[in-house]
Amino acid sequence: MKKITFFCFFLLIAISMLADTDVTSTYIENPDFEARFAGWDNNGFYFVTNSHFSRKHGMIYMERWVASGGKIPNVEISQDLYLPAGTYKLTAGCQNVQQSGNVSACTGATLYANDKKLTVTESKDYSLTFTVLQGTTRIGFKVSSTNANWASIDNVKLTLLDTDIEAEYTELQKLINESEEVLGEGGGAEVLATAINEAKALIESGSKEGI
Repeated sequence: MKKITFFCFFLLIAISMLADTDVTSTYIENPDFEARFAGWDNNGFYFVTNSHFSRKHGMIYMERWVASGGKIPNVEISQDLYLPAGTYKLTAGCQNVQQSGNVSACTGATLYANDKKLTVTESKDYSLTFTVLQGTTRIGFKVSSTNANWASIDNVKLTLLDTDIEAEYTELQKLINESEEVLGEGGGAEVLATAINEAKALIESGSKEGI
C-alpha cells in the first residue's frame, strides 16, 4: 500500500512553467563555504583562505592539495537537497589539476547531481543540467583515483530552468515503469492504475502542461 501511495503522489505532481530562476539561497545551505563545512557532508577536503584558486569566491574555498607531482587521496564533498519537481542547472567553480604537468589531462574528478556527472579538470566554472520529479537530490564534487595533486571547489549555484519537457517526460516514464511493477501489490491499485493511464496520455499528447 505504501508503494502505491508513493507512486500515486509523484505521478500526479504538477510542474509549474517558470523562467530561469536563481534558487541557490533557497535550496543550498552555505553554497560558497563561508561557513566552512556547514550543510555539507565532507570526506577529506580542507577549507582554505588563500587566493591561489582562480575561481575563489568570498573568503573561503574547499581544496585538497599535496606537493606538485604527488596524487591526492579520494575525497568528496556533498549535500542532499529537497527540490520541487523541475529541471535545474548546477554550477560550481572547480578544478582537478597536476601542477607539474598538463592540467587538462587529469582524471577522476566529477561535479555531480544524482546520476548526472561532469568531468572536472582545469580551473573554471562547470555546469550540468538535471531533472527531478521526486525524492532527494544529492549534489557534490568527488575525486577518485586521480593523477592530480590539487582539487578545489567554490561558489556553488543552482538555477531552476524553464521547463525542459523532454527531460521531464523521461523522468515521468521512469515513474510509470516503476509504478507498473508494483501495480498488483495490494489496495490502492485502482487509483494507481488511473494515475498511470493519465501519465501515459500526457506523454502521448506532447503537452507542456499537467506533468
